[in-house]
Amino acid sequence: MRRTLGPPALVLATLLTLGLSACGQDADDTATDPVGEATSQSGEPTDQPTPETEDDGPVPFTQVALLTNTEEDGTVSTTPAPLDTEAAVAEFTDQFTGSRMAEDIRTAVSSAPDIGADQTLVGAVLVIGCDRPIDVTVERVDGAVQVSPVMSKRQVQCFAAQTSVAILVVDTVELGPTVS
Repeated sequence: MRRTLGPPALVLATLLTLGLSACGQDADDTATDPVGEATSQSGEPTDQPTPETEDDGPVPFTQVALLTNTEEDGTVSTTPAPLDTEAAVAEFTDQFTGSRMAEDIRTAVSSAPDIGADQTLVGAVLVIGCDRPIDVTVERVDGAVQVSPVMSKRQVQCFAAQTSVAILVVDTVELGPTVS
C-alpha cells in the first residue's frame, strides 16, 4: 500500500526545494568584496587601498612596577600612556588625589632599567577598587595596544578603594600612533 504526501509534507518539500535552489546566491544579489580590494557600493574596485591592521594578540613587555595605593583615585584606562618625558610623567601623575602614588610612579620611572631607543616607558591605571591585580597582560586588540589587570580569584573586602598602576617598557613600534 502506497501513501501519498499530505498537505504539511507538501509544504515542507516545496520549501526545501526552494531553499536548496537558492544555495550559493547572496540574499541581496550584491557582489562580494574580493580579498585585498576596496569596492564601492556597486561592487566596482575603488582607488582607495584597504587599511592595513596590525596583528592582534600578545605584545611583549617588561614590567617595571605594579603599584597599589589606597585612596588615590585616578582614571582607569586600558590604553597605556607614554612616560617618556618629565612633562608626560607630570601629566600622568596629576590624575591622582594623593601624593603617594605620584611619588611611587616617579620613583619607578627614575629606577627603570635602561630603555632602548626603540622602546617606550608607559603607565596605565589598571583598576580602582578593593582587589589588587596580581599581574598584567599587554595585547593588541583591534589594532590598539591594551594593558589589562590579571586579578586573583579571591575577592577582598575593603574600607577604602585602592588604585593600581602598571609601569611597563614596550617596544615603541607596538604602541603605534599613541606615541608622539
